[in-house]
Amino acid sequence: REMALPERLERLQGLVKSLNSDVITNLSQGETLSLLAAGLSQGEAVQFTVVPLAPALAKQPLREISPTAKDPLWPAPATP
Repeated sequence: REMALPERLERLQGLVKSLNSDVITNLSQGETLSLLAAGLSQGEAVQFTVVPLAPALAKQPLREISPTAKDPLWPAPATP
């Protein structure tokens, strides 16, 4: 919730830029910032889930969910 403070919001763009080299995503910087803004606007804590992906196939831009992924892919949120 600290990042939702007005004086910290201006730092989000720089944070997203610095994370781009460490995170593999097809989201644009604007989409990532929009996702962050949506998460920060919620009254509850945000939880992230990583979905394991199968290896990329030749010349296929999208990857499928790994056959070893456990169900449910999106478990119910944990209560604090």
